[in-house]
Amino acid sequence: MTRYEQGANLERLIVNRCRGAGIFSLRSAGSKTIVDGVIYYRGIMFPFQAKKGGSKISVAEKNKIYDFMTFTHVPFLLIQKPLRSAIKVTAMGGLETFKALELEKILNKLVEK
Repeated sequence: MTRYEQGANLERLIVNRCRGAGIFSLRSAGSKTIVDGVIYYRGIMFPFQAKKGGSKISVAEKNKIYDFMTFTHVPFLLIQKPLRSAIKVTAMGGLETFKALELEKILNKLVEK
């Protein structure tokens, strides 16, 4: 399985778990931007970047995310899924941290079948 397929599968997992919890979400298929998808939760639109395995976010990616947040004035989520570990959700820039933690619980509560 290619890295693209692994990343796309993680994005689908995130979107499907959100939808399973009644949360609107979508992924930006094939996108070469920093936004892998969007989650609309409790009145706030959260664009997200998904990282699989031990992938780290580069300084260049962080800079693009902060530029995006500055331009759009919306919080941004980094969603990571380390191997054999629970999903971790981080609100970039410390914005909306409480809602990010709620989403983390929702994403980990729903078990894959």
